[in-house]
This record gives sequence, C-alpha cells and structure tokens, in this order.
Amino acid sequence: MPDFRGMDRRYPLFLIALLALAAFSAWLLQTASIPQASVPGKQRHDPDFYMKDFTLTTMDKAGIPRNRLSGPYLVHYADDDSAELTRPRMIAFRKGEPPWHIEAERGWISSGGKDVVLRGDVVMRQNDTVRGHEQTVCTTDLHIRPDDEYAETTHPVTFSNNAGSVVNAVGMRVNLKDERLELLSKVRASYVSETNRN
Repeated sequence: MPDFRGMDRRYPLFLIALLALAAFSAWLLQTASIPQASVPGKQRHDPDFYMKDFTLTTMDKAGIPRNRLSGPYLVHYADDDSAELTRPRMIAFRKGEPPWHIEAERGWISSGGKDVVLRGDVVMRQNDTVRGHEQTVCTTDLHIRPDDEYAETTHPVTFSNNAGSVVNAVGMRVNLKDERLELLSKVRASYVSETNRN
C-alpha cells in the first residue's frame, strides 16, 4: 500500500495558497464592514452593500502584490456581518514560486473572517512554466479557519499533475501549523514513472 505521509510536504504550496485566500477574504470583510446603528426589533438578513465586477489586491511593504481577489459579485449582510461571493477567483503570489489560481462557484465569509467556506466546485491550479510542472487540486465545499491555519472537507479530493500522476481520496484535513495533510478515506493513487513518460 502506498505511503501517503510524503504528501505532507508534497503539496504545501497549495495549502498556503488556500489559507491565503481565506486570510484575504477575512481582511476584505473587516475592511468593508460598516458600523451599524442599533435597529429596534428583529433584524432581517438583508444586504447593506454590494460590489460588482470587483478586483482587490493586497501588497506587501515593498508594493509587490501578494494576493488578488476578483469576482462578479460580493454582498455583505449587516445582521451577522457576513459576506457572500459569487464565482470568487484568486491569484496567490509567492516569492520565487509560480502563483496559484483558485476558483470556486461561491464563497461565504463569517463575521471577522473566522470561518471561510468555498462552496461548489473548488479548483486550484499552479503552472510552473520554468520547470514544466503543472498541478491541480479539485474538491468541493471546503471549510477554512484562517486563525487556526486549518482547512477541511468531507467531499472527494483529487490531486493531479501534468506527468499523469493522480491521487484521489474522500475527505481531507489540512493543518499548516505542523504541515500535515490527512486524507481521510478511500485513498487511491496512480503514479507515472519517468521511464513510462518517455
């Protein structure tokens, strides 16, 4: 049976990119939150503002882009300080590494960005044109806790690369604090050797 412990270090960059999206979403929510006046009676879950066809970029101290988040629609709700995004797209830039491109059908951010959920199909791609490597991670309904550096899904997960290697599993837990990736069940892998590719 294959030993998947090696995957702990095999896919760390996609995990960093994933949590970068969550952290950026939390920053966006905190930046965009509007102080609300007290409203008598029960509040309804109505939006207080929205953004269409937005692109937001965070920079480091040197003015170099770190993350870029875009999408056709974001709506913020005053009653619970949450936000919902339609078809969010993110580029996570990393120094010395090719960027990760992350897409989801929908996104949800809790108050203060403590919880981020990427809903529907979630696809992460990295294309290293210098080394000729491409890798893709696909899953659904990914729950992220940015403060804990933790992400999980109970849905199927597929890791693949342009060499033809594929790892499939059902359920995943990611803990960046100790660089651990745990595939929960039904793990299947197929690897293409260098000799088979030539």
